[in-house]
Amino acid sequence: MQEELLSVVIPVYNVERYLRRCLDSVLGQTYQNMEIILVDDGSTDGSGLICDEYKEKDGRIQVIHKENCGLVSARQAGTMLAIGSYITQVDSDDWIEPQMYEELMQLAFLHNADVVTSGAIKDYGNHCVCEDEMISSGVYRGEEIENKILPKMIATDYFYAAFISPHVWNKIYRTELYKAYQMQVSQKINMSEDVALVYPLLHDAETIVVSGQNYYHYCMRENSVCGGTKDDEKGIESLKQHFQSMLKQGKWKNPYKKIQYDINVAYGMAFAMPRLFFERDNQLFLPYENVNQSQKIILYGAGKFGQQLKKYLDRDGTYSVVVWADKSPKEGCVLIEEALKLEYDVILISIASAAPAEAAYKELIEKGVPAEKVRRISVEKIVAALQ
Repeated sequence: MQEELLSVVIPVYNVERYLRRCLDSVLGQTYQNMEIILVDDGSTDGSGLICDEYKEKDGRIQVIHKENCGLVSARQAGTMLAIGSYITQVDSDDWIEPQMYEELMQLAFLHNADVVTSGAIKDYGNHCVCEDEMISSGVYRGEEIENKILPKMIATDYFYAAFISPHVWNKIYRTELYKAYQMQVSQKINMSEDVALVYPLLHDAETIVVSGQNYYHYCMRENSVCGGTKDDEKGIESLKQHFQSMLKQGKWKNPYKKIQYDINVAYGMAFAMPRLFFERDNQLFLPYENVNQSQKIILYGAGKFGQQLKKYLDRDGTYSVVVWADKSPKEGCVLIEEALKLEYDVILISIASAAPAEAAYKELIEKGVPAEKVRRISVEKIVAALQ
């Protein structure tokens, strides 16, 4: 295989605890023809010094030290310097398996691909969970992209599922295509930065390869790689404007395009700015069909979405929540088995991601709960509320 140059851009912000692990995993790749661009986005810890230390160790490394302006700005600064035939990103608190770039570059070279994607590995420190792409592995071109990838980028029949992941970092891209889209992402966007790039870009890709492998360790921790003060409401508005611009340019072409970006904006709101999701016209927005204030409700799910929904239900006070439940012990919750012994009318599954929500639904049915008593988050109601 001809070893074309791969540009690896790594934004860095206050990650001195994790940075060496990240850089060692990149330098340890079996694919060696790389340029590695470290963008120190105004770190205030020792991250910048570690960048300079590694630059002295390996001639493939370049370092940019810049004022903190956020993740998009850091990615763009590195992208502008990239000269490789292909380009990729790594978050500086993550790490990658040693064969990742060799195997992805082999697929890119073999199929003359514009994008090669892989799954991810959610790394919790003491255990890992593989997050496979939900699109079948293979080579997609032309009508196959139109029919099999674009309509399923974000599922439109339930909330929330991405059949091809929105992550920037588990893919490699033809550099000129990547640059064209990365440089259009507004630096004001501070949520769904990956979606703002990846999904419009996929519409311009002529060949997409889904590898069916998982190499990238996405390390689950609270703090992100590029920090700074964030105004989430302005960030959400910037994201909306970006998607609208892509629509006007014809860069989001499938028939579900408007629904897909509405769903993504809503998902981002629910976590980054929940007030905008759960409050409409100074009233609680409950994203479920056929629920009224006279019903006795079990709220099932105590993850981040469930926590926010519970907070807004408590604040509103007009709905009768009998109990908040989860399948495992959580503060403020009872186990679902105990909740089902109580008198109730409906169970609201307060889980935003589609796969665990579906698992919770099946679990309830197996426990003997009538299907007509279970409510999942309604995409139709969410999309209507955004209009």
